[in-house]
Amino acid sequence: MKNRFLHVVMLLLMTLGVSCQEKENFQSISVFEFKEIIKDSSVIVIDVRTVDEYIESHIPNTDLNIDVLKDDFVEIINDKLPKKSTVAIYCRSGNRSKKAATQLSNAGHKVFELSTGIKGWISEGEEVERNYMNE
Repeated sequence: MKNRFLHVVMLLLMTLGVSCQEKENFQSISVFEFKEIIKDSSVIVIDVRTVDEYIESHIPNTDLNIDVLKDDFVEIINDKLPKKSTVAIYCRSGNRSKKAATQLSNAGHKVFELSTGIKGWISEGEEVERNYMNE
């Protein structure tokens, strides 16, 4: 009887823990899916890496470059994006973009995140653009 009670309590605690976890409200997608989604001109493409990384190379037709590691990332997003917009975001390898995707989806945007980042994009043979600073 005591064992059964402990099992029930453990099960309830585990269920409570799972239900309290934050759920991802964005879609992590492949290079092929990302390429298809960004063909839609209403989708805002955002590179969430540093300016230097963006200058080195970025996906063609990227609309914005906003570093997710900046303290004011959310404020910048709120200023630059229309409410409840659809965005496609990427970083170098998919780590920073997941952080940004969570913040963007919490702000009410529909978010598609390139799961492998620009590294995956390049490894699939997709084109990149480069900006060279004039010295």
